Amino acid sequence: MLSKGLKFTPTPRRNVLELEKDVHDFTRKLRLVEYFAEENDSENNETISSLVRNKSTYTPPRNRNKFLDTAVDFLNNQNFVAKNLKNKSNISKNEWQAINYLKDNKDVIIKEADKGGSVVVMNKKHYHDMIMTHLNDSNIYSKIDSNCDMKVITKLKKLIEKYKDCLTTKEKDYLINFCFSSSNFYGIPKIHKSKVIKTVLENQNKEYIEAFEPSDLTLRPIVAGPTCPTRKLSDLIDKILKPFLIHIKSYIKDNIDFLSKCSRQNDENTIIATFDVIGLYSNIPHCYGLEAIEYWINKYPQLLDRFSKEFVLESTKFILENNNFKFDNIFYNQIKGTAMGTIFAPVYANLTMGYFELQFYDICRINFGHEQHNFICQNWKRYLDDCQTLLQGDKINPDDLLSVLNSVHPSIQFTMEYSKKEIPFLDILIKRDNEKIWMDVYHKPTDTHRCLPFSSSHPNHCKRNIPFILARRICMISENSNEKEKHIDDLRYNLAKSGYPRLLIESGIKRALHIPQEELRQPKVFQNNNNLSFITTFNPNNPNSFDIAKKSIECLKQNNVNGFQNISLLQSKRQPPNLKRILTKAEFSNPVAGVYSCDDKRCDCCHALYINDRYTFKNTNKTFVVKSRFSCDSSNLLYVIFCPSCGEEYIGETGIGKTKLRDRVRVYRQHIKQPEYQQLKVEEHLRTCGKGAFKIFPLLQMRSNDTDLRRSYEKRFQMSFKPKLNKL
Repeated sequence: MLSKGLKFTPTPRRNVLELEKDVHDFTRKLRLVEYFAEENDSENNETISSLVRNKSTYTPPRNRNKFLDTAVDFLNNQNFVAKNLKNKSNISKNEWQAINYLKDNKDVIIKEADKGGSVVVMNKKHYHDMIMTHLNDSNIYSKIDSNCDMKVITKLKKLIEKYKDCLTTKEKDYLINFCFSSSNFYGIPKIHKSKVIKTVLENQNKEYIEAFEPSDLTLRPIVAGPTCPTRKLSDLIDKILKPFLIHIKSYIKDNIDFLSKCSRQNDENTIIATFDVIGLYSNIPHCYGLEAIEYWINKYPQLLDRFSKEFVLESTKFILENNNFKFDNIFYNQIKGTAMGTIFAPVYANLTMGYFELQFYDICRINFGHEQHNFICQNWKRYLDDCQTLLQGDKINPDDLLSVLNSVHPSIQFTMEYSKKEIPFLDILIKRDNEKIWMDVYHKPTDTHRCLPFSSSHPNHCKRNIPFILARRICMISENSNEKEKHIDDLRYNLAKSGYPRLLIESGIKRALHIPQEELRQPKVFQNNNNLSFITTFNPNNPNSFDIAKKSIECLKQNNVNGFQNISLLQSKRQPPNLKRILTKAEFSNPVAGVYSCDDKRCDCCHALYINDRYTFKNTNKTFVVKSRFSCDSSNLLYVIFCPSCGEEYIGETGIGKTKLRDRVRVYRQHIKQPEYQQLKVEEHLRTCGKGAFKIFPLLQMRSNDTDLRRSYEKRFQMSFKPKLNKL
């Protein structure tokens, strides 16, 4: 099964609730288009000037336009269940069983390789030992007593309050009002750097290779914190600092940028050299990184706009010093470097390396003279931690240049490779002969050359475009016609192996070959057109709701509803879970699911919790087993509250941010004791029948912060479990 690769997407099961939610989101967009076509809202004006903001939950009122109300009602009332289509699954029952077996197997862990698209199945104990070799480095990581996310949030609020004058209301709300969770530490295997695996690959020469615990296999450490306490501050700082990157001479954005900037100077003494920073992210000392950020801010202060230098520096320091995470239920803090996983890490590393290179250039002037200093400044190019340059071999010895690089800062050290013939850089092979320097496509020895299988559950237009995209990449990079033809032949073979029709392959390749290379190497310019997206998760078992949405837009145009005259409707598809999302996970040890007290002696919520891992509803006798770990601090969830006297139930929901479970319990108690504040009939029932007592049990932790989706689930739960107190 894994031969299909982790990008393969099984046909998803029909999800009517998700489709209804997507349609509801679209109808809300329609109301916003009409509303802001007329209204000049001051809140919206502030949003335009904000770099970041939380997703708005505002929905304009009804009865503004009868045609709009009719279109919205028509879309929301579609019966998607009745129009269900039955498509055959693209994997067999045995393959599903294999997936579930691998998913539940506690002896192995599955990761996608760092590069090359390979799938790596590792012994879990061996993986654990390799991770611990990283975490036992006391110069980079230190253990902390417990989860301190709440303390980080408290310090974050103080920081935002201190610099509130340079932040908009929307930005302040974005930085502190969200549902957070702890980061997880994991590693992805760097099989392309293992000599043992390369040897095994050559000897076995088959699709599946076995290499039992290779001694030289290393992991790339990742801190996965998509909802960690510093995540949103990291996002803001990333956006503030990105404009400084264009002022770094060596900065390379991508392959196209490198092809346009790389030097082609060539003589008999020319040497092509590449340098790689050893563990860049984890080896940048905080003081040196902050020194670099301050240098760039002082040099180009106008790029900060309304943000103060003090805010940026203190925020950067805050992110670096509060990089907390867990592995195997033990918490750590990264005391050196930045986490590979936090949003601002690439721009932070780039600016630090840009500052490092200025010091490196100065030492080159002293050691090699003014002429060679200018030559190195002109030819030195860098993509994050990968550097490439040309050297005049008769004037500079590569080993001498490496020594100079490693003398600039003790924490930032390099490895080097050089050649007079050819050397890889990124996924480009730089070749040199007596006449010129030219470029070719490069594949690592461990590259599987695997592309998305044609049987994968993806929209047809995406799969039809893959042969063209892959051929286009070859035509963009390769500058030798003979080598290009070899790569095209290999592409034909690999696409055919993945199930692509021959005519589709040839059509895509022909399109790519007819585009001049100069045009292929032009950076893409994205235009901000007046488009409206209709976004749904791709599922061939769901009805085609886009045609219905398109007819609604045409109807609104014909009736001259404000804002829709120049609107173009785009169909966008969200990818359902592929094998990577199904089989791989960041968390090493899953927490034991259930409801637990928070063990805070001051907490007034613990004794109201129903401590268990399942709940049986009174009216339906259905038992619901929780799949998450809940406590008094949990938020963004559905819960059931029941009366201890009669056992009748009420299903409700909590929001995100400040609305935790203990806050909801506190509100119930206040409304029960003080009837004048009562908002729900269930509170009156708990006061009279339950004598003020009640029990609460969390049911479902939402992954999305979307309020509408959470309330849709709440209605579904109420329909399924039929709690009587919701009908009062």
